[in-house]
Amino acid sequence: MSNIWHTKEKISVKEVGHNFFQFVFSSQEDKDRVRSGKTWSFDNQYLILRDWSENLEENSDSFNFVELWVQLLNVPFHWLSIATGRKIGNKFLKLTDILISESGSSKGRHIKILAEVNLNKPLIRGITIKLGDESCSVDFRYENLQGFCFYCCKIGHAERGCQQRKDDI
Repeated sequence: MSNIWHTKEKISVKEVGHNFFQFVFSSQEDKDRVRSGKTWSFDNQYLILRDWSENLEENSDSFNFVELWVQLLNVPFHWLSIATGRKIGNKFLKLTDILISESGSSKGRHIKILAEVNLNKPLIRGITIKLGDESCSVDFRYENLQGFCFYCCKIGHAERGCQQRKDDI
């Protein structure tokens, strides 16, 4: 992890349960930088970092949430605004940031939001919202998804390992 995080000082890793690790940073500066950084992943799975405490358990609900960048597509040009991003972002658990693309992509200009999602629930593919007198169907494109199942729309496994798919067959 030192190579991935580019830490200046040494870190140690202790396995304290199944897929449950304690990272001990020698430098508070390294720890702060890693914690405030992007959403980390390892081996196609999210690495969810939480501050250690005595009562932190591996089955804690706090490990069920991750922040992802979501592109909001098909928003009419005249509605590309922070206010529109906030209105749509309120459909998520928590909204951290809103960006308006300055240049077009293959999908044109769009709004990006940094939003918290629950890993135990299917991802929302889009919504229909009312903007002024117009209704608008907005599609969501999640950036850098890790271990996403296209069958049940949940994060954490691939379609071939989907229990819901096995139950439906």
